[in-house]
Amino acid sequence: MSKVLRCLKNITSFSFFSLFMTRTCLIDIVAAQSKVNLAAATFLLTKAFEKIKLLANKKVGGHVKFIVFLALMVSSIALSDFEETSTHIELSADNPEAALVIFPGGLVSPELYKDIAISLQENASVSTQIYIAKFWGKFANQVQSGKVLEIAKDLMASRGYENPESRVFLAGHSLGGIEGASVAKKKSIGGLLLWGSYLANAIVKGAELSTYPIPVLTLGGERDGKTGLNYIAREFYKHQNLKLNDGLRKPVILMPGVNHMQFADGSYLKGDLPADVSLDEARNMIVQYSIAFMDYILGVKGDAEKTLKSGLDYSKKQFSGLKMAGVWDRDICKYGQKEVAGLSVDQWKNIHIEEKVYSEKKKYGSFILSKSSIQESGSGFEVYLPSFVEKPFTILDISENAWISPEVIACKMRSQESIVEASSFNPMKEAPTCAELNLASLNKGISLLTEPQRARLERKFKNEFSTEVQSLDISKKEVFLSTALMDITDVVKERGDQWALGSFPKLSKVDNKWSLSTYSMKTSNEAIGNFGGAFYCKVIPSARFMEWLLLFNEK
Repeated sequence: MSKVLRCLKNITSFSFFSLFMTRTCLIDIVAAQSKVNLAAATFLLTKAFEKIKLLANKKVGGHVKFIVFLALMVSSIALSDFEETSTHIELSADNPEAALVIFPGGLVSPELYKDIAISLQENASVSTQIYIAKFWGKFANQVQSGKVLEIAKDLMASRGYENPESRVFLAGHSLGGIEGASVAKKKSIGGLLLWGSYLANAIVKGAELSTYPIPVLTLGGERDGKTGLNYIAREFYKHQNLKLNDGLRKPVILMPGVNHMQFADGSYLKGDLPADVSLDEARNMIVQYSIAFMDYILGVKGDAEKTLKSGLDYSKKQFSGLKMAGVWDRDICKYGQKEVAGLSVDQWKNIHIEEKVYSEKKKYGSFILSKSSIQESGSGFEVYLPSFVEKPFTILDISENAWISPEVIACKMRSQESIVEASSFNPMKEAPTCAELNLASLNKGISLLTEPQRARLERKFKNEFSTEVQSLDISKKEVFLSTALMDITDVVKERGDQWALGSFPKLSKVDNKWSLSTYSMKTSNEAIGNFGGAFYCKVIPSARFMEWLLLFNEK
């Protein structure tokens, strides 16, 4: 008891170390179970829980998110009623041939899944018994997660099935899906249904679609503000690389207009996006794909394969733009160098770019020390172009407010003056500023939107959905570019180390208008060594602009 109270008191101090130790707290609390004196701990718990919730709603880094997540789980479980003895809500079926267990999302009451469970049961191709699991603190956890699955397995065994676990399925919503992935694999059940969830690529506890040992359906909503479509897109790209036989055993499907809470009762949840479809329409889609998946795995004759393929085809169309943006972004620095050079098509054929891509944070020091260069090579000229891809990082791979695409791509290019001096070519146009290169990336992202996606944005921004340059002001220390959709400020640094170490692009809303701050650096040809004739620019990738357009501009 003293350990539990001491750990809860540490949470209220909210120091980094004490929060990191919440895993130990969780073990203590679970071990104590009903022995916890809730009356004595109420004040500390309430104070801690409110503090944690406040921080959880802020946009914080991945490592802090990890600690907040653990602290939230600890305080929520500790606040729960350990006198609760029931493990689930049960929807009985006559002569059941399959069983489905539902793991609710974090802090979501199991009662909110009753209606969708009834709909699943009424529309199922085979008689299906359904269990909605109950967890301490409304958080799926390893201690309790296996109990209901065992009950379901025992039911199938009592029905005479030789491999009863193969008739058991687990549907996990949001956090329930992330936790469910672990226990579903351990129990070797028939299949996992991820509702508004995904296989987390976590350092602590992760899973990969290609190697996940049992069938899994990843089902996402286009308007999900918690498990964004960017995360479903990531899983869909992995699905595209699966062997043919695994394609329908591990489908990844995006549903139009569905938001996060429509996997439950459609109630309001802070951070979720407004749905484009009614709760009944959303529920019909969720039920349709869930039943089709279970039918396909169970070998039930019908339209299961056709239904899943239809969902996959729709998802492919919706994610095609994001995928193409990711491909284009691989050469974003090469594109920038070509634009900066401003040469004719025939002249550019004589320029070869050798790009050195750094992507590991431990290599950032090497990137800082690297310099671009241009030298004669054979019948043409070779430009050496170092670049660094700043990838997002999170320990737990938590999707809320998380980006998938790189934060920024730092390009160390040669200036137009440097290329002209080395090659004696005459440029055909003036070199763009770093702000204009970022605008080009934004325009690329917009060009890759589907017609429905673009139509939504035009309705939202109205006359402001335009990237036509309204003004371009260039000074020695700053470039300011204004469009109706966004203002872009390019802060010009004097030295390479300032550009590399002290400048991080930021996309934010200022006075009801979106604003991007980025950074560049340029040196004259007379500067010492390869540092002369340098043009450095930090560019937001087009895929990140698409994530912003499709998801984050509404949050």
